[in-house]
Amino acid sequence: MRYHKADRGHALGGRFQADAGDHPEQQAHLQTLPRHKVTMVLRQGKTYYAYPDVKRQVLYVGTQAQYDAYQKLRIQQQMAQQEAQAASMDSEAAWAPWGPWGGVDFAEPVPAFRR
Repeated sequence: MRYHKADRGHALGGRFQADAGDHPEQQAHLQTLPRHKVTMVLRQGKTYYAYPDVKRQVLYVGTQAQYDAYQKLRIQQQMAQQEAQAASMDSEAAWAPWGPWGGVDFAEPVPAFRR
């Protein structure tokens, strides 16, 4: 197998090794793998994770530790994206089209319930 480093911030964050599918058998097998999905593979008693990049004819392969690092990075990226979205929705300008909330001025106390 010929390995080269994953580049351009690949979905696996450069953590997996990339095996170029140089042989016709490898290229044919690459076509059969689930696209856009990391698959667990047991090989010679060890667990690996594989991700096919059919467009570039490359199979990315990682160990459990590399997969765990990838999952951690993916979660961090999702959280950062959610925080950025929340920050943009938290601005006063984002809510301006709604005008005042039902005519209620939240600065004034709400009258107490009386019997």
